[in-house]
Amino acid sequence: MAAMGGVDAIAFTGGIGGNAGAVRADVLRRLEWAGVRMDPDANHRRGPRLHGETSKVAVWIVPAEEERMIALDAVEVLGG
Repeated sequence: MAAMGGVDAIAFTGGIGGNAGAVRADVLRRLEWAGVRMDPDANHRRGPRLHGETSKVAVWIVPAEEERMIALDAVEVLGG
């Protein structure tokens, strides 16, 4: 983030990003220096919007559909 001069948004995805509220909270607290402000209630509800009104960075939970992508890749490898 520092090398890029900031970011517009942060996305949590996958099993941990989508389900581990304590992990998200810990990560976002460590990014407060960059203007990230988490809405604790939204984090507890699993979003999808996690940023508070005063946050300078948007924070979202984005579903990954990992199993679907694995299945599509498997079909492609098998020639289907």
